[in-house]
Amino acid sequence: MLDSKITSSVCLLRDGPAVVSRKPNFANVAPTKRRVSRSKRRARLSPYLEFLSKRRKADEPKLIKELKGQMKRMRESLGISQTIGIDSRTGAYFEAAYAGACIARDLGILPWSMKTIRRAFRTVYRVHRRHLGKEIAQSDPLLELRAYLDDHSENFLDARAGSLRASSNAVRAAPYIMLPSMNSDVEIDFAMSSYAFKKAFGERAPEILAALKGERLLRHDRGKLSTKRQVRMNCRDRLYVFSGRCLGSVPGRGVTSGSLV
Repeated sequence: MLDSKITSSVCLLRDGPAVVSRKPNFANVAPTKRRVSRSKRRARLSPYLEFLSKRRKADEPKLIKELKGQMKRMRESLGISQTIGIDSRTGAYFEAAYAGACIARDLGILPWSMKTIRRAFRTVYRVHRRHLGKEIAQSDPLLELRAYLDDHSENFLDARAGSLRASSNAVRAAPYIMLPSMNSDVEIDFAMSSYAFKKAFGERAPEILAALKGERLLRHDRGKLSTKRQVRMNCRDRLYVFSGRCLGSVPGRGVTSGSLV
């Protein structure tokens, strides 16, 4: 099963980007220049399959360990949740495709640098999340929140290094704020003013807050859904604050802004 997924991923990476549907189907490929016949495609893949087969026969446990390691690195880089069903299922395709791309690069089939490969996967995965945004939102409010964080990963307020010289209006209007965590489970927390939260999620805001609280991701005062945190110098603002674990990362590993792209 792992071999077939990885082989399919090589077709995807060689022929061009796919249109990501509800269930990622890496066979639906739109070639950048021209379609390749099935016979020619099989001929092109034969060195890859031969290479993979030889490595498997030589030391199968080592090959499996290497592939799993590459899949884990991509899972952590993309912030793929292992606890949210739809995210875990679709994310597995991206993980397997990345492992296949690494082998294809070693063999010379894929003439891309590792930096280009990682950038391509982050871009396609972000587009995939946006494409499924409305459907996902109906089934899981936390994934709607993650999609929002992805979409605004370049214009947030970064207060991880300390308090900012910012006005109250800037804090109120910011898409979100990144803060150092008050707990030891992750490195960061996210914060949003009530104005920004309601503007972002509208009628869905109460449901998303309830989901955060239900998963114990919401940092809040007793009897409230918000808490006070210092973002501005010499001032504490009342905000909705939630753990960086909402990105689906492994507890204790920490989350950085790079996990959002």
